[in-house]
Amino acid sequence: MKKVTVMMDEQQVEVPAEVGDAEMDGAIRGILCAAAGEPATEGEVSGCEGEGRGTQEGSPAPTQTPTSRKWSAVWVHYRKVDQEKKALCLLCMEKIQHQSSTSNLIRHLQNKHPAEYAQLEEHSQKRPPKRKSEDPDYVPATSPKTRTVTPSRIVPSQLSSSLTVVDWSDGRRILERERELTEALRRVQQEEGRSLQQQRDLMQQIRELDAERRALQNQKREQEDEHHRLKREKEELETTRMELHKEKEELQKERDELFKAKEEFRKEKEELERQRQEIHREGHIQGQVSEFYNC
Repeated sequence: MKKVTVMMDEQQVEVPAEVGDAEMDGAIRGILCAAAGEPATEGEVSGCEGEGRGTQEGSPAPTQTPTSRKWSAVWVHYRKVDQEKKALCLLCMEKIQHQSSTSNLIRHLQNKHPAEYAQLEEHSQKRPPKRKSEDPDYVPATSPKTRTVTPSRIVPSQLSSSLTVVDWSDGRRILERERELTEALRRVQQEEGRSLQQQRDLMQQIRELDAERRALQNQKREQEDEHHRLKREKEELETTRMELHKEKEELQKERDELFKAKEEFRKEKEELERQRQEIHREGHIQGQVSEFYNC
């Protein structure tokens, strides 16, 4: 919850307001109109008139307790989900059931994120609401939705030169938390991007290795086929060589037989020639003997 502190003629008025630019602008406009003596709109003074009456009658106004401060500050760690009765935890991105009470959100924060819950408790204890009942110019908060002060509680005078101070500590803390979450989300997205890029590179390497493996398998298969073909050709050549060697041996054997037959034929021819010569010599001798007897 934020407070608007207005300094007018050395009188200080603190007005609680919800976090929101539109509501803060409305509160400031109501204060300025009341200080200038101008009539404020119904929306600007509706919440403040009841507050002024309650103060004038002396009825005690309820103050904001640390528990309500804790319940409103718990939304620092949550965001409402559109069209769903759930709230998104900005710490773990888990959706929590939420209707009108924040007990589930506080319970989730206490169970799942004790460190943030402890910081929330410490913050609510360190900043108790101010209550100055003895101050005649103090305007107690009657409702968390109080936005402006009633014109009857403000001294009608010109706005002094004092600056209007707005306590933006809660808003800054929320913005810082949102920036931290945005930075964390950006880092997570960068990590996811790097992880996806690494996965893509790894898949590309796997595909390249698989292509190389298939190429090596095809090359190995071709080499095996070539080896089998060469082996078959070698076996065929060996068989042909053995057949040629066998044919050579047979031819050599036939040639030896022919040579042997030729030798036998030569011997027979020589024998026949010798016999013919002997027969011729015997015939010549017989002719001489016949001539001798004829004489």
